[in-house]
Amino acid sequence: MYVSINIEQMAQPVLSNAVRISLIPRFLHFLINRSLNKFSDELDIFILSLEGSLNHLEHLTLVNATNLLGEIKKIILKFDGIGEELQEVNYFENNHLKEKYLYLQKLLYKVESRLHHIVYKNEKRLKTDHSLKEGVIKMNSLHTKKLLTN
Repeated sequence: MYVSINIEQMAQPVLSNAVRISLIPRFLHFLINRSLNKFSDELDIFILSLEGSLNHLEHLTLVNATNLLGEIKKIILKFDGIGEELQEVNYFENNHLKEKYLYLQKLLYKVESRLHHIVYKNEKRLKTDHSLKEGVIKMNSLHTKKLLTN
């Protein structure tokens, strides 16, 4: 009796699957890098646009500034959500992308601040009662102490 063993034939299904399995992570890595690069490029364009618009905000009419203030608040909320999502999937392991995103947020808040100043500069300001301020400070300090003791 003669026994023949063909190792190549027995190993072929395993080798075929191993090649496919190794292709999947490489393909996913390629997609992630491509999307990161595109996102980074789009951030650059948006940052440049915001930087350019900062000097022209003072020339807006009150109606335009009010409309733009509402829009910028919506955009800030959306970008805060995007930031949380990116944090969850570890996109911010890329420090360059993280720095761009944080700079973009800073610019968005700066634009919002200037628009807020334009829209509300002629509004009547109400004085807050001193006892009310003291009460808020006391509540905050008690809450902080409670958080620190837990």
